[in-house]
Amino acid sequence: LTRFMKRLKNSNLIGAWDRWKDFTKESIEMRVKIKRTVGKMMNRQMAGAFGRWAEMTEEAKELRVKMRRFIFRMMKKELGNAFDLWVNTLEENKRNREMDAFNGQMNALKQKQLEKFMLKLQNIQLTKAWNH
Repeated sequence: LTRFMKRLKNSNLIGAWDRWKDFTKESIEMRVKIKRTVGKMMNRQMAGAFGRWAEMTEEAKELRVKMRRFIFRMMKKELGNAFDLWVNTLEENKRNREMDAFNGQMNALKQKQLEKFMLKLQNIQLTKAWNH
């Protein structure tokens, strides 16, 4: 009977030991599976975040290129406008100088004509004064 009890006790211990061993093995396997699942989830989240970052970076790059083109066009337009204004100012200044020169010549010519007219008038008056 004692042997039987010892065997029974041993078999109960062995059974408990086996159950504990199985439980521990299952727990370890479960922990590994959970780690893998969480790792995959984290990788998906990181991949998603990286994808969004990559998209935003590409979009920012495209916007910078568009902005550079826009600014270049604006600068080119403004430079063209400034050049046109400069050319127009030069042409206007040239016309003004030519008009000033022409007006000066006309004034000189008018002055000469006026002097000739005054001399003729004096001549006529002197001639009339002597002939009377």
